[in-house]
Amino acid sequence: MFTDTTGKTYIIYSADQTNLTIRMVELTEDYTDITTNDVDLNTHCEGPGVCKYKGNYYMITSPCLGWNPGRATWYMSPRVNGTYQNKGDPCINDINHNTFNSQSCFIFKVPGYIDAYIYMGDRWNGYGNKNSQYVFLPIEFSPTGALQLRFRESWSLEEVFTPAVNTKAPRPVQTLRKVADKNTVYDIRGRKLSASALNSSISAPSPKNAGIYIVTPSNGAPARIIIGN
Repeated sequence: MFTDTTGKTYIIYSADQTNLTIRMVELTEDYTDITTNDVDLNTHCEGPGVCKYKGNYYMITSPCLGWNPGRATWYMSPRVNGTYQNKGDPCINDINHNTFNSQSCFIFKVPGYIDAYIYMGDRWNGYGNKNSQYVFLPIEFSPTGALQLRFRESWSLEEVFTPAVNTKAPRPVQTLRKVADKNTVYDIRGRKLSASALNSSISAPSPKNAGIYIVTPSNGAPARIIIGN
């Protein structure tokens, strides 16, 4: 799945019985159904992952080789539901041409960093045995906008990506969305709190209790309570 900066979310999957098509379909706002807004990529591959960089949409796929690793392909489009152009192999110095012994499965967007994406690949080590592994590699973009993957034995977020200016989310200003019911005991961060104690935390918030919680009383509907600091 991929959520665009527009807030719309898409599901991307291999279609047809023989995986001859990659299909990207926009989901409804509640994620329970699909819309008619879709696009097909006519290529024999699987394991699609999508990300967005400087207004363009990027996709990585893996060839259909069963449990075996294969040579990845990356694609680019100026629109999320536009025409994706085949750009070839994204891997640098991959001497075996098998995506560093992996198959693509997802692209993970790292929060708190600028344009930070991680390639996730399955390394089955045979026919899906218990020693199967994941491969995590930072995705790089060249000055011309080409998506690139380089193998690293080890790496950290700090050495590869640039932190965002504000990595700490602001604490909520509004301190209350619904008053705690006086006859209910609430579970906040694993701590059992009576209604009076919870209301006390709301009226005099502290770092210990700050946050946003969805609490479900045993005798009523969920209450959305925001405790600010």
